[in-house]
Amino acid sequence: MRLGDLALGLRPLELVLRRLLALARAERLELGLLPVLGGLDPLLLELPVARAAERPERDGDDEHGRNCDHDDEPGIHAAHVPGDAARQTAPCKVPRVLAITAGSFRLAARLEEEAAPRTIAVLRGLLPLSSQLVQARWSGESAWVPMGFELELGLGPENANSYPAAGELLLYPGGLSEVEILFPYGATCFASKMGQLAGNHFATIEDGREHLPELGRAVLWEGAQDILFEEV
Repeated sequence: MRLGDLALGLRPLELVLRRLLALARAERLELGLLPVLGGLDPLLLELPVARAAERPERDGDDEHGRNCDHDDEPGIHAAHVPGDAARQTAPCKVPRVLAITAGSFRLAARLEEEAAPRTIAVLRGLLPLSSQLVQARWSGESAWVPMGFELELGLGPENANSYPAAGELLLYPGGLSEVEILFPYGATCFASKMGQLAGNHFATIEDGREHLPELGRAVLWEGAQDILFEEV
C-alpha cells in the first residue's frame, strides 16, 4: 500500500503529513524531506503553504516588512532569514548631518558621533548657532568662530587634533584660549598666541568641500563672513 493511500484513508495521519510538508517548505528543507514524501498523493503536494515571506505585518515593521524593534541598539532591525542563514542587521534611520551656510556657500558635514559623542551632545545644545567666521591669526590656512571665554562647555579633550585637514572642524572647549570652532580650509596647525592647541574633531565637511579654498579667500580678503550651523 502506498503511503499516499494510507494518508487519504486515515484523517489523523493525513493532518500530520500536511503539517510535515508545510514545515518542510516553510523551512526550505525540501531536499531532505521531499524524497520521503515522494509517494504521497499529488493533492498533498499541491497544498498552499504560508511561507516566511508571506507572513502578516507586525507592529514595528517598516515599509519593507523588516522589524525595527531591536532592543540592543536603537535604530537597528533584524532581517528575517529562514533556515540556518546568519542573522543580518541594517539601519532604519538616516544619519543626520550638520548643514553650514558660510557667506554665499552652503556646505554639509558628517557628524563624528562615534569618535566624539560627548562633543556632539554639547554641540547639539548650541544649535542652531549663528556667528561670524573670521580669519585665524596663528593657525595657518584656517578660519575660526570665536565663542568667548565665559562659555562653559564642561568638555575635555575628545578625538583631539592639532593638524586637521581642510574641512575637519574642531571645537576647542577653552583653557589656554577662548572657546571656538576652528574651520580649516587648507594647511593648518591649530595654535594661539599661547602656543599650539588641540581641538575636538567633531565634524567633517563632505558636500561642498571643493569650495573651501574659495571660502578661505573670501574670509582672508573680504573679511568676516556670516555663518550658520544647524542639524538637518
